[in-house]
Amino acid sequence: MNRTYNRGDILLVLVALPMLVVAAYFALAGTTNNSEVGEHHTSFSARESGYKAIYLLLQQRGISVRRYQASVQRWPDDAHIMISATPISSGLTGQIWGDEEVKDAIRWIEAGGTLILLSRMDDALAKKLLLRPADIGPKAALLSPRQPIPFLDDVKKVSFPDRYRFERMPDNAITLFSDKNPAFLVLQRGKGLIFTAPTSKIIENKHLIEAENARFFVRLIESQLYKTNGKSGSVYFDELHQGFQSERSFWDVIGKPGQFALLQLGLLFVLIFYTAGKRFGVARPSVGASRVSLEYVTSIASLYRRAGARDTALEGIYLSFSRDLCRTLGIPLDASNEEVARSAAAILGDPQDPNRQRIFSLLERSEEAIASGSKLSDQDLLRLTQEMDGVRKELELRGND
Repeated sequence: MNRTYNRGDILLVLVALPMLVVAAYFALAGTTNNSEVGEHHTSFSARESGYKAIYLLLQQRGISVRRYQASVQRWPDDAHIMISATPISSGLTGQIWGDEEVKDAIRWIEAGGTLILLSRMDDALAKKLLLRPADIGPKAALLSPRQPIPFLDDVKKVSFPDRYRFERMPDNAITLFSDKNPAFLVLQRGKGLIFTAPTSKIIENKHLIEAENARFFVRLIESQLYKTNGKSGSVYFDELHQGFQSERSFWDVIGKPGQFALLQLGLLFVLIFYTAGKRFGVARPSVGASRVSLEYVTSIASLYRRAGARDTALEGIYLSFSRDLCRTLGIPLDASNEEVARSAAAILGDPQDPNRQRIFSLLERSEEAIASGSKLSDQDLLRLTQEMDGVRKELELRGND
């Protein structure tokens, strides 16, 4: 079955499709690359997997600690240490760290910043730093410092609660904690440092009280804040990459590719509505529904019947029949009835009686009936019309059926 679609159906589809795409986005926005997305990995969270305990502990130590929820492109000028732990990415927002973000972060570090990166994600930033975290260690381990670093003097054991270790690291990396594989490294980039572990669990609320995790992390922060002539700075938690997105608009979440796609979609809608509302060419009257020929014939017949004009009706039918008959026989339109009947009989294969006489009689009687005027009855009109129709079919006359 064929179906035609009007302009309203097309516009409805074009409006509904983007709405379905947006609905699907929000339905899938909760799916992430991190299996622990149900927990909040932020310094706002007091849950087991949050970092609120270490945030409050640093405050109690008199350290200027703050939260940052915007792009890496402009990390605060007073940021001396940036903490980024277990990045969370929506399945529809692309990379955890975008290429431009990685470049901005590296420039910030090389200018003298300190990044504490606690993540088991093999993302764009880890690749740039030549790091590869992997699930290759024991289930949990208590590890001792591997280097004689002053801020580790009173740190004996640090708990690493999961199996993640570094499978690959750059040549200039210094290992601070390790079992079979490195568990905590320090890297130098330009004037800055990167302290990194393939897990954020060492500072999570649940595990911060294990072994000497809290002491180790506080000593690490304080050593970096006060290492240059006692000058201090601020410590920031990178909440944007830790998954805190409550202040991010839909426009920010979809990123540049999504923004460009929506702009294209908006332009498409403008063009559609413009063309749908604009008239091309001159105005033309609407065409009514076509009417079948039978309706016309019925109307004319009813008119003739009410007027009692049987002779007029017969005259119209006879003239059409006579014209088509002469054209088919190839004789002049003013030929005599005898000549017409003889030519018709010849086509039928019998130039003599009875066909010649039958056709001649039909022509003569029709002309007499027309001449008689109002004396013509309905029965005579019907009989003559049927006979002309029979001859028309026999001779396969061209013209109106």
